[in-house]
Amino acid sequence: DSIKQGDILRLEVSPKYAGISIVPKGDEGNDANFPRTLHNAAELFLRLGMVPNAVNLKTATDKLLTLYEGKPKDSIKMGQACVCWNCGNVGMPKDYNESRKTPGPCANCNETNQVNWVVIKRPDGSFLPWMEASAMSTEQEQKMKKKEQQDLAERRAAVEARVAAALKERENAQK
Repeated sequence: DSIKQGDILRLEVSPKYAGISIVPKGDEGNDANFPRTLHNAAELFLRLGMVPNAVNLKTATDKLLTLYEGKPKDSIKMGQACVCWNCGNVGMPKDYNESRKTPGPCANCNETNQVNWVVIKRPDGSFLPWMEASAMSTEQEQKMKKKEQQDLAERRAAVEARVAAALKERENAQK
């Protein structure tokens, strides 16, 4: 069930996308049609029938919003992201490091020219980093699994204690 160019799809985009700005390169900022936010970019992709690009943008941006709204279970990498006009991916460039001056290449399709930085600016004017889940090391995975097993054992012990207390209470009530 792959999404193809020209497919019709209902895609709900959060108004929060409007808070993530796209940084124009060169004279792009002078173009009245240049998308200023990821919300505008999603609209542009849909208007042009570039459904897979819109879906990629939505998927990546929703992952970011989920990380900001919840408690991440995976290890996280933070930095500055770019939007790729070729595939719609939004995320940190391939081989990202903070000294990089130009956006790209896209981590999804390796595009180097049709990419722009994105910035997340808060209402107070401060900036937030882009966040992405990163692959865990074997050691991190083992620690996470051990912690999950400990949490499960603690919950199981608590349930067993409540059941034992309830049974004892019932037994005392019957005497």
